[in-house]
Amino acid sequence: MPSDYIYFMQKLKKCLLSEQKCSLLFYCLMPNHYHLAFKAEKGLDISKIMQRLVVSYTQMHNAKYKHAGHVFQSKYKSRLVEDDDYFIYLSKYIHCNPAKFTNPYEYKYSSIKEYINASKGCCDTRPLLALFNFSNNEYLDFLRGRIPKQNETLEKILKESLLDDIF
Repeated sequence: MPSDYIYFMQKLKKCLLSEQKCSLLFYCLMPNHYHLAFKAEKGLDISKIMQRLVVSYTQMHNAKYKHAGHVFQSKYKSRLVEDDDYFIYLSKYIHCNPAKFTNPYEYKYSSIKEYINASKGCCDTRPLLALFNFSNNEYLDFLRGRIPKQNETLEKILKESLLDDIF
């Protein structure tokens, strides 16, 4: 439900405002899971932010739909990103995640429009766009495969690491 996605984003913004040492870089909300990329100061415990977010959302969801138990596909996972190539490909993975069922460039519940249309939103786009000369068009070309910013090996490593988390 669209209202559920809006509620999730409102709660996420509230959680991030309470922790001023953290900013949202990009995201994608899917029907049974979500992807979030944060920039956090060293020492910040992201798990506390995620716990507040997930507990709050789950309580609303379960009350609204008269459901009990977990809402999302699996437990929250985190991964430290220390490499620009990995960071760039991760953004592509997250922004293109809806491609299995819709046009990812038109998907409403993703930060992609903040990057390709320079739309105002809740993300700090500067760290990622800096790697594309602050060009929305260059980032879009990358997403469409016109700029080979990542190589096949990196793509394989990312996919394998994400699969390791699932199984």
